Amino acid sequence: MTLDHIETERLHGAPPFPGDRAAVEALGVTEAFDELLNHWSRHGYGVWLFRSKEDAKLVGVAGFRHGDDGNELVAVVRQDVRNRGFAAEMAEAAIEAVHLELGLREFVAFATTDPAWATVLERLGFRKERARTAGGVKQLLYRKGGTSGR
Repeated sequence: MTLDHIETERLHGAPPFPGDRAAVEALGVTEAFDELLNHWSRHGYGVWLFRSKEDAKLVGVAGFRHGDDGNELVAVVRQDVRNRGFAAEMAEAAIEAVHLELGLREFVAFATTDPAWATVLERLGFRKERARTAGGVKQLLYRKGGTSGR
């Protein structure tokens, strides 16, 4: 595993390239695609695109962006393949990659109305820290690792 190539049992992960714009936007990713590319340029890591080993189709994206609370884990799975464990598989691979390659150990993530994502976070060892409202949306902040001993 390297930052340029992540492999799981079912998926290959790689950083985004300009030609991936349409596929990522089809997932409904709300972030500007250029920001995903720029994050890699500025920080040397970011969000990976995960494709199925079976048919090379884009399954989803997962990885990190810098937020006010730290390295924020994000994941989006293609609608027609949800509830098959892909979010957890991608998130776990992203965490392992930045831990092994960069030594990062502290991560945050936010859950809103998606109980499945909160379950994934808890299964990955994230602990609920606090509630907040951002942009009028209620969110729960989850944290993994760091100086809090979690």
